[in-house]
Amino acid sequence: MIERAPPTDWRNLQDMTTKILSECGFESHTDVEIRRAHGSVRVDVLAHDPSATPPVIYVCECKHWQRVVSKDIIHDFRTVVVDAGAHRGFVISSAGFDDGAQAAAKRSKVALVSWEEFQQCFAERWFRTCMVPTLRTEGTALHEYTEPFNSRIARKASALPPERRAQFRLLQERYTVPAFILLMLSYDPGARKPHVPVLPLRSSLGPLAPVELPTNILKAPALRPLMGAITQFYRHTTAEFDTVFGERA
Repeated sequence: MIERAPPTDWRNLQDMTTKILSECGFESHTDVEIRRAHGSVRVDVLAHDPSATPPVIYVCECKHWQRVVSKDIIHDFRTVVVDAGAHRGFVISSAGFDDGAQAAAKRSKVALVSWEEFQQCFAERWFRTCMVPTLRTEGTALHEYTEPFNSRIARKASALPPERRAQFRLLQERYTVPAFILLMLSYDPGARKPHVPVLPLRSSLGPLAPVELPTNILKAPALRPLMGAITQFYRHTTAEFDTVFGERA
């Protein structure tokens, strides 16, 4: 899961859908008019992936209803997907779909999904294109402060007064293991790309979970709150090192 909380209404569902697709690298827009053979129709979300050749187009319909989506909606949406030249259409429903809708979507470009299923479709891409770059940027300074062999940091530390040099060593001892564990979330030396972590981290890390990692990191139920908690941790711990050096070392 990417998000902690479910959408509150159809507009929120539409906005959250657009946000996830945009963070995945799509050019994503809400409430877009699509021209058809006879007239036009507005779709909730239209997104295309400029990194693909030719560009991949997705159309999303957001149904935050109390009732299930019927086959008539799906039949109409199938034609919208074709008219938009889309490679894939998603109908995101908060209440599910009736049997007729399921049958209408078979052997088509239309996927019928819940909000949770939609997130699962894009979780890996969101992790790689949004979360990993964010964590690498936010964590650079802390990883430099705590890595075992960093000649630049070592030279600056050796120039510190004895009391501050001792403070630096204590901070290194305290944060080296937590920083290394978090680094592994965005870097897997045995794979071409990092894997989406199993959440919560307290369960997946087990006895490896360092005591210095805050609870909001270890118990984060979804990727976005995990990213926010780790970012907060990086900034707080980096500030501790900066204070010792009197600047960013």
